[in-house]
Amino acid sequence: MLWRYIVKKGIGLFLFAAFYGALSSQKIYSLVFGGLGTVTFISIFILTPMEKSQNALSNLVQVEISFMNHFEQMSLWETFAMTTPRQTTCTQSGQHG
Repeated sequence: MLWRYIVKKGIGLFLFAAFYGALSSQKIYSLVFGGLGTVTFISIFILTPMEKSQNALSNLVQVEISFMNHFEQMSLWETFAMTTPRQTTCTQSGQHG
């Protein structure tokens, strides 16, 4: 999933910024990578709700399609059940009674 990749990337950037800041004399790179890690982490809170909304909408559409299919089959079988055996026999043999 996308959010797992973003979490791993954010943690990696945080760790890289911490080690680079501790071992290097150039603190600007540490701030840049720390900022990128922060932005990546914040993007999780923006992307995850949208992904959950898309999944919920997809599930809703699947349930609606299933229900409509069931309803159509019920209507078809109800019409078939309302016919008398004689009507069924006449129509199958081509006779009109």
